[in-house]
Amino acid sequence: MTCDKYLDTRYKSLMETWGKRVESIMTLGSNTAPTDDYFSCPYKYKYFIENCDLQFDYFVLCDDDTYVNTRKFESSFNGHNKPVIIGDYVEYKKDRIESIAGFKFSGNIPSPRGGGGIVTNRQAVTILREYFKSIGSENVPMSRNSDSSIGIWAHYNSSISLENNKFMKRRYLDDVENYLTLHYVTPENFYVLDKRLGYWIM
Repeated sequence: MTCDKYLDTRYKSLMETWGKRVESIMTLGSNTAPTDDYFSCPYKYKYFIENCDLQFDYFVLCDDDTYVNTRKFESSFNGHNKPVIIGDYVEYKKDRIESIAGFKFSGNIPSPRGGGGIVTNRQAVTILREYFKSIGSENVPMSRNSDSSIGIWAHYNSSISLENNKFMKRRYLDDVENYLTLHYVTPENFYVLDKRLGYWIM
């Protein structure tokens, strides 16, 4: 997920490092949302659910300043035979989620932190896509950020399992070898991380 002002910096570094090692990249930019700012994030995730290619087993949703340790991913995610959304979870309290979403809930809403990346699979995306179709795209419940929007969509689709993963972090850490994702990575540090983890730099 990116916006136009970062295409020549963050996005470029991403595509020149871990982005070139994955099977496919779906760029969620200004053409996938009504605006191109922080508040566009839920719309970009909604666009992904409605339009992504379902030939793949797993999907990673992340920001353009998130570094993905692709080798670690390959050894960490397999064998999920049920719909799942995996991430570093935070629980939105009932009053908090109601204030940012604008409608009522019966309790707290667990949501994966968007910055550190969200992993989901074909089964979960298929369920959400059918849910969007059943209520109409224009009626999909949206919050003010992508994290809580994902949590809300999962809340209304209880067949999707929520799995916490402490190795999908919001901050750049020293022991990078142990982590699946790192967030708030500068364009320069994408290359530093690639070298440190032993990936070839063209």
